Amino acid sequence: MRRIAVVGASGFVGSALVERLLVQGADEVVPFIHSSGNAMRLARRGIELRMLDLLDSTQVEAALSGITHVVNCSRGDEDVMLTGLRNLLAASRKRGSSGSFI
Repeated sequence: MRRIAVVGASGFVGSALVERLLVQGADEVVPFIHSSGNAMRLARRGIELRMLDLLDSTQVEAALSGITHVVNCSRGDEDVMLTGLRNLLAASRKRGSSGSFI
């Protein structure tokens, strides 16, 4: 079974992906959000939503422990988009996760 991290899970694309993966039921889905502001769509499903600051490389590395695949649906300012992506890539490589980035 794959353990898929969806980063940016509270956004439109991220929440739709999480819901689809949950319905398929073939994988364990680990949704990561930056804030709870738009997380209502997923919160109503009663699943654990994990907070993640993409700019904190130590936090990103710890969050990907045990993750086999990463899907990046995050968005934000230039720092979040570039530094956050670098942190995800570095942690994924270090952990041996596969990277699927959208």
